[in-house]
Amino acid sequence: MDNKLKAESNSAYFEHRDKYIYCRYKDLTLVHLEEAKINAEILIGMSNGKRYPIISDGLNIHARFSHKARDFFSTYEPLLEVRSAQAFLINNTPNRLLANFYIKFHTPPNPIKVFSKLEDAEVWIEQFSVE
Repeated sequence: MDNKLKAESNSAYFEHRDKYIYCRYKDLTLVHLEEAKINAEILIGMSNGKRYPIISDGLNIHARFSHKARDFFSTYEPLLEVRSAQAFLINNTPNRLLANFYIKFHTPPNPIKVFSKLEDAEVWIEQFSVE
């Protein structure tokens, strides 16, 4: 399979799907700034210069992001240029609190929303997908 369709970092798996980029974080992950930079470069590379929505899947896992990593994801211009929207998939309280904290205090300029089902996230991001 083409390397641009799938990738992996120390903290996540990535897959370029038809109309969005899917990111599945690994359980018990702690993402620091350097790992955030690696993940951002993977996402930018997978976008091939086009804008795509991203679904970040945190279902049934516990992941944490440092303050610097959260700030980086919400302000890194090259990532913001290719990320048209972001949907978080979350089904546990600690990660839901973390996502809501990120949305409220780091306020990325792209639309962002939290879901508990992949199907619901896919319906929402459809409006931000490239043709």
